Formats: sequence, structure tokens, C-alpha cells
Amino acid sequence: MLNAEVVQAKTRGHVKCSACELKYTHKDYKLLKDAKKLVYFQFKRKRFCHECFCRLIAESQSENDPQKVMVKDGDMFWVFNFEDWAGQ
Repeated sequence: MLNAEVVQAKTRGHVKCSACELKYTHKDYKLLKDAKKLVYFQFKRKRFCHECFCRLIAESQSENDPQKVMVKDGDMFWVFNFEDWAGQ
């Protein structure tokens, strides 16, 4: 199982995806995250927007070996199952 963490909004600065370079101020990111429109993940020492993160996980798996990712979001944990993404 892989591990990732949801990037939490801070009071200053910005957050940027390492893959597509989608960038927002932390203030704007907080608004988008609270509205469930966007989330960034910290994964293997890089930050990814949700679209690039899902694509990265999907591309790293095979149909016979779907990935599961444990995601920490503050004090909560989620397990994402990418079996429906296998072979895409």
C-alpha cells in the first residue's frame, strides 16, 4: 500500500502541482478545497493536484495489481482503491 497526505492550506504562500504546474495561493486553495473542487497530495516528496495524482497512480499499476493508497487528511485516514483505473 502506498501512502500520501492531503496538503493543508496555510496562511501565506502558494501550492503548485509538480506535474502540471497548476498553482494557487493558499487562500484560493483553501476555498477550492473546502468546496471540494480541488485537492493537492504530498506523495513521494512532491505535490500533485488530484488529477495528476490519480493519473500517476493509474499509470503505475497493472490490471492484475491495482494500487491502494492510504491518504492522511489532518487526523483522518482514507484508503483509495484504484482497481477501476487499472489499464487506463
